[in-house]
Amino acid sequence: MTQEQYVCLTGIGHYHPETVLSNEFFETMDLDTSSEWIEERTGIVNRRSIMTHEEIRALRRGETTFEELKKAGRIVSLPEFSRPAWQLLLDRQNKTHEELASSVDLVLTGTS
Repeated sequence: MTQEQYVCLTGIGHYHPETVLSNEFFETMDLDTSSEWIEERTGIVNRRSIMTHEEIRALRRGETTFEELKKAGRIVSLPEFSRPAWQLLLDRQNKTHEELASSVDLVLTGTS
């Protein structure tokens, strides 16, 4: 007989970038779409981005590249993106990084 295992969520942190990308924003990007079309098919009304509207437009127009934005620190890896959520968790738990890290068995993260 196997021993039952339980999972206990003891803390949570989150982060969402400040730049809001509405469906209307995508209408201005010469993508041959409309806000209604996007919402009708996906249910999405807006989403968030670490890049500003201007950076996204410049990338779309070829005025900058993904690599240039990455070098400038405007595009980051998932671990870097997760730092603010980790900091929020530390603050909520009132622990140092070392204290919390030594007690964590699993970090679950997600983005799209």
